[in-house]
Amino acid sequence: MAFKIGFEQLFLNNFNLSFLYYTHQKNHMKNYFTISILVLIPFFIFAQEHYSNNWEEALKNPEQVHYLDLSNQKLEALSEDISLFINLKKLNLHNNQLSSLPKTIVKLKKLEFLNLYRNDLKALPEKFTELSNLESLDLGFNQIMRWPQSLSTLDKLVSLNLVGNPLGLKRQEMIFPKHLDSLNLVDTELKEFPIGILELKSLSFLALSGNEIQSLPAEIGSLTKLKSLYLAQVPLQELPASMGNLTELEVLHLKNSFYKEKLKHFPKEMAKLQNLKILNIASLRLKKLPKWICQLSNLESLDISENEIEKLPSCLKKLKKLKEIKTKESNVSAEIIDAFFRLDAPKEDWFF
Repeated sequence: MAFKIGFEQLFLNNFNLSFLYYTHQKNHMKNYFTISILVLIPFFIFAQEHYSNNWEEALKNPEQVHYLDLSNQKLEALSEDISLFINLKKLNLHNNQLSSLPKTIVKLKKLEFLNLYRNDLKALPEKFTELSNLESLDLGFNQIMRWPQSLSTLDKLVSLNLVGNPLGLKRQEMIFPKHLDSLNLVDTELKEFPIGILELKSLSFLALSGNEIQSLPAEIGSLTKLKSLYLAQVPLQELPASMGNLTELEVLHLKNSFYKEKLKHFPKEMAKLQNLKILNIASLRLKKLPKWICQLSNLESLDISENEIEKLPSCLKKLKKLKEIKTKESNVSAEIIDAFFRLDAPKEDWFF
């Protein structure tokens, strides 16, 4: 049933895409029809792929299985017979007790998605690089201490999750797959910003929260494709002016309730972040709201919880898309927030 629902949602999403195309190109019905069919073809193919969540059943016809879901089965080992699934594209081993992977897993030449979230892995097989079609790899919450250098040669890998692995226990060079779009290194005990990240020019999602990184390199401004940047619970005291170059950024999290060291300086260039929609600056002991925030014309959500701000600058009224201001455990009362969103509220009572 889950598979059916998933497919129906994919169909509906693409129907909506086709409908949008029609509204903009309604005078070009031939083109519309062609685009619609081309968009939907991959999903009809996907629907015909064989899904299985039973090892014994799947093993009867392994070459017919494209998606094998062995998650939440308390597996302590994966059989070497996994190599028989020569057409496998997606393998889900989430939430098991695997401490290693069989060497034969590298025989899955068509594998695109591999989920190993919440296991006990300490390393990857030596020839892991032979999984050359891998696009998404989830290694979250394992016990990997040494950076898997084999990852750097996986040229098709676009999504990598290593959250919760103790990578930072040893100083080491991290070489990343060059086409990464999404990288999650939350709570990996990093002491420094991994310089290798600066080579990822296609990166749109970067999460470094929960690490002990004390500064960001000026070159971070070269990651101009970034849309989401998570730096919560990181002891940063200032941001480089080059942050203003991240003009595609839509989400920025800077909350810091863990460390005494707080952000003391916001560069004026932050005003250039005109696509920013979500900004979290909670727990920074701010006494005043930085004025550059008033220039973020697309801002929709602002979190100033656990600060020392008592009033809001009147210039916030210019932000027509602002829908919520979070003020949990702060000096800004609910009355002030209610007044802000009430058009007839007298500004002088609540703003400075």
